[in-house]
Amino acid sequence: MKMKKAFTLAEILLVVAIIGTVSVLTVNNAVKSSNTAEKITKLRKTYDILQTAIMAGMDRYGHVYDWGYASNETTDEALNRSTINKALMPFLKVEKDCSTDTGCWTSTFKPNLSSKTIDSNKMYYKAILANGASIAITFVQMQARVSYLAGGTSIYGDYPYNDQDCAWVYIDVDGPNKGGCKLGDDVFAFAIMGSHGLFPMGNNLSFSNTANNHCPKTGEYCTAWAFYKGNQDYFKCPDDLSWTDKNKAHCPND
Repeated sequence: MKMKKAFTLAEILLVVAIIGTVSVLTVNNAVKSSNTAEKITKLRKTYDILQTAIMAGMDRYGHVYDWGYASNETTDEALNRSTINKALMPFLKVEKDCSTDTGCWTSTFKPNLSSKTIDSNKMYYKAILANGASIAITFVQMQARVSYLAGGTSIYGDYPYNDQDCAWVYIDVDGPNKGGCKLGDDVFAFAIMGSHGLFPMGNNLSFSNTANNHCPKTGEYCTAWAFYKGNQDYFKCPDDLSWTDKNKAHCPND
């Protein structure tokens, strides 16, 4: 009777190793996808919280240009703080209010649009919301923004060309003591438009190497993709993504 050849110990160990490697990769990919979904869900919820507060501020005090900062021609820390205290903070539930002091952001985080860290920059009003996300808000010099309306492509996904950006807003969805505090990963950038509220930074040129607003090189401009498309594939295959081609809303084979 012919006996069947048995697997050797080495062959069995090789198969076990292959299965183990595949399992680890599968689990890691599943964890990454879960983490991304969690971040984007929290990003959108935090956006809703801030947008609701902005709209409430506009309902009480009128157009954002009338909140007290619009006619200011120079950077003014006290006016920035008083404007936010008056028009936004009463409509936000916060866990911690740092005002312009430190303690609500990771101390080393420096946005691409600034030469200073947010935590130490007194032009940013900082707080930790009740949902655990950190926010930082600074109004911009309105008189210096008028020329921005001349035309061209904006850094905002659905930019209303008859409007102006009044303030920049950063959101760290993980808060100051968790996550990597990285732009496009767990930190996202928005602008408050004068009469339309909060807009995510980024547009249909965000993945062009010739654009100044290139994502992920300049992490602020990844916000719109994460917000609207619901993924962070710009870290894996930015050259393969397209705003207009629905077949390129993810990395190939994802």
